[in-house]
Amino acid sequence: MNYYEFNKEGTILRKHQLRMLDMLSYIDTICRENNIKYWLAGGTLLGAVRHQGFIPWDDDVDIELFKEDFDRLLTLLSADSGSGYSLQTSDTDKNYFVPYAKLRDNKSLIYERDAIDCNLKYRGVYIDIFCIEKALPVLLKVSQKMQAGMLYLSFIKNDKLGVLLFIKRLVFCGLKNIVYPLFDMITRHHNTGVYSYSYGSYFIDKFTQDALSPLMDIKFENRIFKAPENYDAYLKIMYGDYMVLPDISDLRIHTDKVEIYE
Repeated sequence: MNYYEFNKEGTILRKHQLRMLDMLSYIDTICRENNIKYWLAGGTLLGAVRHQGFIPWDDDVDIELFKEDFDRLLTLLSADSGSGYSLQTSDTDKNYFVPYAKLRDNKSLIYERDAIDCNLKYRGVYIDIFCIEKALPVLLKVSQKMQAGMLYLSFIKNDKLGVLLFIKRLVFCGLKNIVYPLFDMITRHHNTGVYSYSYGSYFIDKFTQDALSPLMDIKFENRIFKAPENYDAYLKIMYGDYMVLPDISDLRIHTDKVEIYE
């Protein structure tokens, strides 16, 4: 099997990718109409640079925004009730325990690996929407360990009475409303020049501002989206020698099963 067998035309993965592509175009239109700065991120940006589209085995889309634009985009997405999509945050889904958002498609269903999504309200095809903020590396590591504990609870399946789910809600409430705002307040008093994902996102990649902006247009699946002009610096931070393909035997996707409805 070669790399491009994963998403041949007609495969469920390719249908999944095309559904995400339409969702990405929807977000791009909203951002351009409202002067919101976003950029392709993670494996999506890598796909744009290395494959001019999706990485053949990739089954999600990532975008990033600075805090102000992140908040504005979520407001606009939540207000568009006729889009056919649902905004998933810890405010719209009580069992969603991370600070970044997902835009979910309402005409599909995903079964994620290890059934970690089994308690979620929204489970359609999604785009991850990440907030990028100034951060302190030591607090990033602390928040990652805290979030790792939350993740560990997701793999405990014997919870027929919902006790563990209740504990997760309680713990996340404390993190979201007390601990992470405290971390943000501490960060505002330090000028480190480091940018990363919101505390509690689990990811701790550290960027300088010149790796994130200014932005430029980039081709992705023959459509035009936004990307950091200095994408080389960004991708080296994320992946090192990003043009080298991984061993095909090591590839894994996020989902066990995907259902796409017309």
